Amino acid sequence: MAFAQYDLWTIGTAKTLPHKQFEIGVFSPLRYGITRFWEVQTFHTFDALFPNIRTKIHWLTIKKLGLLVATRHGFCYPTPGIKYIHENEPFGIEWFDFYPGGLHVRRIKAPLFSKDYPVPLDYVPMNETQIPKIYTFANELLLSRMMIPKSSCKPADMFVTLKLGIAFSKFDGERSIPQVIEPILYSRSTVLHDSVLWYVGLDIDGHLNAYLDYCVDFDFYSVDWDVKDYSVEHKGLIIFPIKRFSIVAGYKLAYGTYPDKNRLNFYPLLDITYRFGLYFRQNGLFRKSPYKRKFGEKRKGEKDYEKILDDTKQEDETGDEDDF
Repeated sequence: MAFAQYDLWTIGTAKTLPHKQFEIGVFSPLRYGITRFWEVQTFHTFDALFPNIRTKIHWLTIKKLGLLVATRHGFCYPTPGIKYIHENEPFGIEWFDFYPGGLHVRRIKAPLFSKDYPVPLDYVPMNETQIPKIYTFANELLLSRMMIPKSSCKPADMFVTLKLGIAFSKFDGERSIPQVIEPILYSRSTVLHDSVLWYVGLDIDGHLNAYLDYCVDFDFYSVDWDVKDYSVEHKGLIIFPIKRFSIVAGYKLAYGTYPDKNRLNFYPLLDITYRFGLYFRQNGLFRKSPYKRKFGEKRKGEKDYEKILDDTKQEDETGDEDDF
């Protein structure tokens, strides 16, 4: 089977977006390539309540190993979102603070997931919660390697990425913030309670066939260095790229420790992303060297670009000139 000659549609790798290229999704972050080696990101869906920004920098390529080295740095100001949740309690989410040695518990309903959670009798009431200014930082090291190099018959394939990261928060003011105990959010929210969240992950991106890509990742999150609480997460995605668009469908599994017991949760995933400012590369049968042309741009005297592609049986490929 002939595989399509297009680059992998990736997010969590050491590869950055090409210069002046945008990417936006319903749930995936808005990304922009400032240069070939520097991009900025923001989860625009949550910016109104949780202002955030991330930047990814590709520092170097170790050619002998075929290794890309990049770092990603993020900042979030979650104070407005936490205040909104405490004041409005959307979706029936219940937040409570668990004290060490709290043996007496009672059952409280969480309408969003229709589950009971054990809560100490001396929890912090909502009207007594003190929310300070919170500044959350995250830093990651990304190491990526293309395991199958590009050939004349196949594109580069199986992009493997090792991820190491740490997240923590700084506070300005007195605080008594309740603890969120919802699945997945529990481990992430521990940085709001003087804890350090560190994590390690492995991502594998590749071509499934001529029309579909895949992404599989495995992540381990630990609360504090002594692994007080942890979460093991796995995600599987099928990606259908259609030039500027990409349809993403998959699932997420999460197994972690919670105040009452360990839990396993499953979530379906669906997203649509769109890229603009694209550059397509054409390697024509009668052209000895590749060239770049902006999407939709015609050469002088060219009347039907798509017809030329059909006649020469060319295949479009997005991205830069290198193998990654």
